[in-house]
Amino acid sequence: MPFLKRFPTSSRAGGADAGTTTLFDVAPGTGVGMTATGDIVYVSGAGLSVYTLAELLRSAGALEGMELDINPTWVSFMTYSANAANPVPTKLWGFQQPANRYLLPSDRDFVSVYVR
Repeated sequence: MPFLKRFPTSSRAGGADAGTTTLFDVAPGTGVGMTATGDIVYVSGAGLSVYTLAELLRSAGALEGMELDINPTWVSFMTYSANAANPVPTKLWGFQQPANRYLLPSDRDFVSVYVR
């Protein structure tokens, strides 16, 4: 079974292969994974292939991993305060989108992880 479970579409415009990502295409890459102890790991880079992204996740200890968005306009990773009534978002680093983007109505997809 491949380390990365899913290969999302790229932002490449036009052509018969538009919307595909191959193992060695290079693009802004982000990924998230989980270690054997349940820790969440996140990796990102300005120009990563799917293969390099998987290797970075694996070297960070991830046993399961997933590529996230490869369009730098939409890449983000936020954490939230434990106050459920008034969660305060914090960006992992200087993403283009605002920290509160997931607290506002949107038609964009996203992945969330919750503490049990």
